Amino acid sequence: MTNNALRIHTIATPGLGDRSYIAILDGWAVAVDVQRDLDRVEEILAEEKATLGAVFETHIHNDYLTGGLVLARRHQAQYVVPAGPRLGYSATRADDGTRIDLGPLTVRSITTPGHTDAHAAFSVHVEDGSAAYAFTGGSLLLGATGRSDLLGRDKAEGLARQQYWSVRRMARLLAPETRIMPTHGFGSFCVAGSPVSSGDTVADQLSINPAYLLGEDEFVKDSLSKLDAYPSYYAFMGPRNAGGVSTADLPDVPRVDLGSVAATAAHGHLVVDTRPRADWFEGHLAGSLSVDAQGALATWLGWVTAIDTPITLITESEDDGLEVVRELHRIGFDDIRGVHVARSLEGQQDDLISTTVVDFAALAAELRDGGQPLVIDTREVSEWRTGHVAGAIHVPAHDIERDFAGALPRVQRWLYCGAGFRATIAASILERLGGSAVVIDDSVAVASRRGVPWCTGGDCTDTLCTAGLAVDVLA
Repeated sequence: MTNNALRIHTIATPGLGDRSYIAILDGWAVAVDVQRDLDRVEEILAEEKATLGAVFETHIHNDYLTGGLVLARRHQAQYVVPAGPRLGYSATRADDGTRIDLGPLTVRSITTPGHTDAHAAFSVHVEDGSAAYAFTGGSLLLGATGRSDLLGRDKAEGLARQQYWSVRRMARLLAPETRIMPTHGFGSFCVAGSPVSSGDTVADQLSINPAYLLGEDEFVKDSLSKLDAYPSYYAFMGPRNAGGVSTADLPDVPRVDLGSVAATAAHGHLVVDTRPRADWFEGHLAGSLSVDAQGALATWLGWVTAIDTPITLITESEDDGLEVVRELHRIGFDDIRGVHVARSLEGQQDDLISTTVVDFAALAAELRDGGQPLVIDTREVSEWRTGHVAGAIHVPAHDIERDFAGALPRVQRWLYCGAGFRATIAASILERLGGSAVVIDDSVAVASRRGVPWCTGGDCTDTLCTAGLAVDVLA
């Protein structure tokens, strides 16, 4: 992407649903919302032979550890953070209209509270021309806006109202052709609603974004209605980022054999099996947590496991092992004791166990034959409300341990989600609690076509179809 030789490098992190950016012009560079694995940034700067003049944070991030402070110090660049929260380090604080000049590059800040109370967008100009790009963080996204409840549900409505006016003001200050470059909105839980990526200019957003199409009260009601749960690890990212993340280099994790993995498990360390879930079904160490690396691994491990937990990894390949360590590093899993690489564990350990896996046709047959499985929907509330298996109970995957600890029913437990990823995580948690589960590794979209009784929308009257887990039902 160019504008008078201005180049924008986008660094995507699909596992977290985020993007970082580097803008370069005439040998000068600025970086925006960079994550902790800085080698991706350093490679671009080296290839471009660019001097990093400033590093910008649109807000104190809740979904990952920033690499911004370390990057700025390494390059003796300005570190620019929105004015407001107390920081554990020195930085240039950006108020509304703060201007930073770096050779022919000019960056201006626009205060945009809403996603958080201290938030800024940064417009990038070639000298004093109109903005070519605007880095909008978690404010104006592509077809959506950032969620407003990360600082607490009590602040969500007030911040949603600020969000509404922030993005509308942004549209007045920026030219229609300005390209919007958000940090969130690509699968991130920091989004309120479902983004629509059908245009990335201000003009495009004016025609598709709810913040421009709805009145204030309607927008606030709509935004708050779309707020599902978000990962529990978010509670720790903000304070750590505000305090100062001082390390960024990827750790060198040793390779270990399966016997060593089993030994660490015996000492209470968590074994995280990141192989494809089909391989985990066939054979895995008892007590291992399955989080398929093909899914949003860091997000989900951080949701169901404390960040400071000592863990040992099982990965499908050497490359997978390196990538998994990188993903976990981004959110602060710094106590990784080892990695065992193996596509299959069969023949390597005597005490491997397997997990039963079926499809929705098998569930339909079980119900037709008079079986009485306890069917558990492990999706989020918004998904449950659109429709679910008749007679199922709703327990999101991230709440399985909380809701089932000490209350394991003496019935078959059949777990499903959207496609099998979350149901497998939940099944592995149940196994660690001493129970067992059948995983429905199938697309929920085909459930009713496979003959499974289905409740849609508000037509459900079955008393077992409840949005919360009643322990007396399970006893």
